[in-house]
Amino acid sequence: MRLIIAAMAAALLTVPAVPAYSQQGGGISKGGGMQAPPKKDKEEKTPEQKKAEEKAYKDAVGRIPDQKFDPWRTVR
Repeated sequence: MRLIIAAMAAALLTVPAVPAYSQQGGGISKGGGMQAPPKKDKEEKTPEQKKAEEKAYKDAVGRIPDQKFDPWRTVR
């Protein structure tokens, strides 16, 4: 019985010693570590494109109905 308790104690003591690689992308095999964010090629938009996008946004926002949301309406 003492042997079983000693084996369990040894196993429990080694668990916290294992490092956590949860946020290191590729883990141990790929080297892990921090990675640079992907580069985005920003294209300059012409004023006409900006105006068209702004108009489309305002039209979409204007179509949203102005009503109060009641999540309990079907419960009552």
